[in-house]
Amino acid sequence: MTKPIDVRKERGDAMTKRIDHTQLGRRAFLRGAGALAVSGAALGLGYEGVAPRRAAAASAGTLTVLMGPSAVRPELVAPFEEKTGIKLNIAPYVSPTDVVTKLMVPGGTRAYDVMGGLTDFTTPLVEKGLLLPLDMSKIPNVQYLNPLFKQDILTRDGRPYTLPFYWGYDSVLFNTTKIPENDPVTQSWGVLFDDRYKGKVALRDDAHQSILITALHLGHRDPLGMDRSDLKEIIRFLISKKSNFRALWTGFAQAVNLMASGEVWAMYGWILMRTTLQRQGQPVANNWPKDGVIVWTQVAFAPKDTAAVPQVNVWLNYLLTKEYGVALTKVNGGILSCSRLVETEFSKAEMHQLGYDLNERRLNLFRLGLPKHLDQWLEAWAEFKSA
Repeated sequence: MTKPIDVRKERGDAMTKRIDHTQLGRRAFLRGAGALAVSGAALGLGYEGVAPRRAAAASAGTLTVLMGPSAVRPELVAPFEEKTGIKLNIAPYVSPTDVVTKLMVPGGTRAYDVMGGLTDFTTPLVEKGLLLPLDMSKIPNVQYLNPLFKQDILTRDGRPYTLPFYWGYDSVLFNTTKIPENDPVTQSWGVLFDDRYKGKVALRDDAHQSILITALHLGHRDPLGMDRSDLKEIIRFLISKKSNFRALWTGFAQAVNLMASGEVWAMYGWILMRTTLQRQGQPVANNWPKDGVIVWTQVAFAPKDTAAVPQVNVWLNYLLTKEYGVALTKVNGGILSCSRLVETEFSKAEMHQLGYDLNERRLNLFRLGLPKHLDQWLEAWAEFKSA
């Protein structure tokens, strides 16, 4: 069984021994967090009026929540509000990096009651003392947490600060009528760089993920720890393939439209995009990259200055219920619960199709984390785009 991670100690292995997860130290995380804050400001992410958005009536049963849209869809929130009488005030969500930035700005720990983010992005928040320690006795459903995700309970001085509640994976989405599924190249990140599909593929306009998948394709064993010489190799390769890319997508709707219109046949994508396209009747599937499936975990946590601790505990406990977990997967079509309670609600075939058995497929699973030199990644991506 995997033990929780104490952020003051060296980090252990990833989801299983088959997952290659770069170990990042305290200084690396803090450098990454600082770079995220700078990049958030550079992108023009506004924070004015954040504190006033927080409902003052915590005692009346209101929680101000900043979590990914998949976690707070109306179909998921309504049953909770009806059963508990607690009203969720859903704040606008931008990205995991934006969550970090919003919490680190002045007044950020008073602006929200519950937040959500990727495990590795949350580590600097624990280290800087910005989060509230969790009383797991008030969150009894933690007993049903899949042991694979115990490591995502980040601790400091023996006290837990995060609760893993859903997970997923990123891969290539491709048009099955244009690209053969049984081609070995299709089942790798290489399909995005194959000259046969020149002008028909798209990457995400994101230094973090686009450089990462390129590094995995080129066989780097420690992509998150790459130095400048490694990054130069990556950028040279990307520049040599630049004419292959029809677009660099920046948002969910744009990415879905690129595939739905037939403008591109393959792209870096999210499972929710696959589901959306399939529900539209599009012939789209996701691949299982032999060079590394990107796996990530979302954790929930509370800023240290929340005044609604009892309500926070009720919401966190709800995130690991069977009701929430099953609805989470069904509504989002592929977002996976960290609770073992959902396992009895899906057939073996459904578990396979959804990816719940991903850890049993003998694939190279690569855990999404922060690069050791994020600033250098941002510089390298800017060089690629300007070439």
